[in-house]
Amino acid sequence: MSNSELWVISTPIGNLEDSSFRLKKTIENCDLLLVESLTKYKKLINSLGVLGSSSVFKWSLNKKSISRKKIEKFFLDGKKIGLLCDAGSPNIADPGYEIISLAVKNKVSVFSLPGPSSVTAALSLSRWPTLPSFIWGFPPKGEKRVLSWLTKMSNLKGTHLVFVNPSRLKDFIFLTDKFINVDLQLFSEISKIYEKRIDGSPQKVLRSLPKQVKGEWVILIKFV
Repeated sequence: MSNSELWVISTPIGNLEDSSFRLKKTIENCDLLLVESLTKYKKLINSLGVLGSSSVFKWSLNKKSISRKKIEKFFLDGKKIGLLCDAGSPNIADPGYEIISLAVKNKVSVFSLPGPSSVTAALSLSRWPTLPSFIWGFPPKGEKRVLSWLTKMSNLKGTHLVFVNPSRLKDFIFLTDKFINVDLQLFSEISKIYEKRIDGSPQKVLRSLPKQVKGEWVILIKFV
């Protein structure tokens, strides 16, 4: 067993006051940090008043500025590493599993610093039973692919959770209306000052959406 450690660190999803004392302490105790966004990381540590200067490297699903080989060397050197995404819990529709897989492969102890997640936040606000729940992530591109995706979803009884970018939100809701008896719960800016919730059928939701849609949306879908 390696004497290195990997800490999977959850961060606030909107309101920085959701931070914990343990979050600050864990970040300060890490030798180095892997973060999704350097800008958002700096905003977080300035808010926390973090002491010390851990080495910070960018790690994301799309652009990785640090190689797996270099991370593996840190593990072999016995480093204590923290993994953070932009907001919420790493590995929940965010970067994470590749680093965790590498840690397990190298017999590194992996710990979770639990905390905010838009997934659990949205499910906690649901007016339906949340078991079973299915997390689908972001919809594919193209109308045919989205309809095929929704068809697979409709064959599973339960609460379905998806993420949708503002530019695609209205088109996505319109496509859900092609299915019979669909019920929706939409959440945006969870934990922030302008938190928004919209409930109802696809047609009702489309009428309720603002003309200019902003922010990422979490949608719960139920095929009644």
